[in-house]
Amino acid sequence: MTETDAPTLMDQITDEAARANPWPLFEQLRETPVARQPDGTYVVSGYAEIVALLHDPRVSSDPNKRPDGGMTGGRIEPAFINTDPPEHDTLRRETTSFFGPPHRPDMVAKLEPWMHETVNRLIDGFADREQIDVVDDFAYPFPVSAICRILGVPPEDEPKFHDWSGALIVALGLRMHPEGHQAQVQIGQRDHAGDDAQGPEGGPQPPVPGDGPEQLLDRCAG
Repeated sequence: MTETDAPTLMDQITDEAARANPWPLFEQLRETPVARQPDGTYVVSGYAEIVALLHDPRVSSDPNKRPDGGMTGGRIEPAFINTDPPEHDTLRRETTSFFGPPHRPDMVAKLEPWMHETVNRLIDGFADREQIDVVDDFAYPFPVSAICRILGVPPEDEPKFHDWSGALIVALGLRMHPEGHQAQVQIGQRDHAGDDAQGPEGGPQPPVPGDGPEQLLDRCAG
């Protein structure tokens, strides 16, 4: 293996084998906040550098604006998070309006007692244990429970939500690295939901202008 064929640090970080313990690799990454890669791209990992890039109008989040024409060599429809203003601002307003003003300005405030109760219940569950996994036992279940409650998902269906989110992550991974793979996501029975679709507290879902299957998928992915 030549030096150019050797896996880069980013290759190692994105390798499936490193997912269980990526922290030593992250530590190496922080040693060089801006690192040029063999293909001419840059990996930026320093906080100050990332903030500067996020506020630089010359930098785009849209992969279609890359010199090579996009991640797959042709035009793709970017997910919510991979769009630039003003399109990104419009999508963000449409999406977040459901979780706050103008539709539900007091949503988060109303959830605070439930959130305190859930956090206390999770922590109380550690009392008789000698060892815990902070992610599996707290950092994952708490936000997932909160998201499910906001979306109106019944508690007994939370395991399904876990499976769906895992499938979405896999699909996004294949979308980012499509060689030899084809990721397909179907939005089942959306056109037949009718008046049964409910938001938090059993309330109706407020309409989002211009939403079709593709736009809904991109919002979920972003």
